[in-house]
Order: sequence, then C-alpha cells, then structure tokens
Amino acid sequence: DRGRVIASEYRAKAYLIYDAIKRRRTDGAFVRIMSPVKESIDKTLREEINFARAVFPYLKTHLPD
Repeated sequence: DRGRVIASEYRAKAYLIYDAIKRRRTDGAFVRIMSPVKESIDKTLREEINFARAVFPYLKTHLPD
C-alpha cells in the first residue's frame, strides 16, 4: 500500500527508494513539520501533532495514491 504515513525520516526515504526500484514510482512525498521550542519540548510536540492532524486532510488531497 502506497498510502503510508511514516514518522521516521530514514524509513520514509527507504520506502521512496524501494518504490522507485520495485514499483517504478518516484512520485512519493515527504513532509517535515518543525517548530522552535519556546516553553517546553512536550508542549511544542503537542502543538506539532495538532498542526499535523489539522493539515493532513488537506495534504492528503495532493499526495499520490
């Protein structure tokens, strides 16, 4: 299934290579969400997760199947 959501940057890149070799597909996407830590790491991580949840439905319409 190409509709993967992977948290590991290295695993995502490995799948991009795998798909290019085995499936002859190079139209994968990699989206990184980053934010500066202002108050605490935990608060920043929660904000990043909330942002990812909010934006994912919109991103999904532009990602390959």
